[in-house]
Amino acid sequence: MIYTRRISLAVVALLVALIAVPGQASAGSQVPFRATFANTNTMAPCPPSAPVPSLCVALAGSGHATHMGKIQFSGLTVVNLASNCGPGCLTDSGPNTLTAANGDQITLDNTGKNSATSDPTIRSKTGTYVVTGGTGRFSRASGSGTASVIINTATSTSVGTLTGILSTPGSRQ
Repeated sequence: MIYTRRISLAVVALLVALIAVPGQASAGSQVPFRATFANTNTMAPCPPSAPVPSLCVALAGSGHATHMGKIQFSGLTVVNLASNCGPGCLTDSGPNTLTAANGDQITLDNTGKNSATSDPTIRSKTGTYVVTGGTGRFSRASGSGTASVIINTATSTSVGTLTGILSTPGSRQ
């Protein structure tokens, strides 16, 4: 009788531990993240903090992201015209926001190098991004990764991909 009770208590304790541990582990775990987007690029006023001389471009578009589905993409890219990262290369940076259909958002800061290609109307950007937060299920999100963007200066459009990791502690709230 005592032996059976001990086994029952041990089984209950094990079940409680198995139920509790995955929830705690996944709340802060990092998952793969990928977003693809197509934007329209429009000249915009530069913020006072922008280096002089700079060119500022507002980004607005749509795409798809893991953990979000269809997204709206918005942001501001500040191109430092005085930077010199090589022939035909300029540095750029700026904040971006990815908004899911339900309004939940991921915010990130990106930095990169924007380089000329053999086609004078096409520029290629490579860089990195850091997730700075979000709203809804992405509240207090963190993460990082790489960015790759092709910019068509003739049509004022760009297409790009973000690839990295994402941690979303807000998804457990």
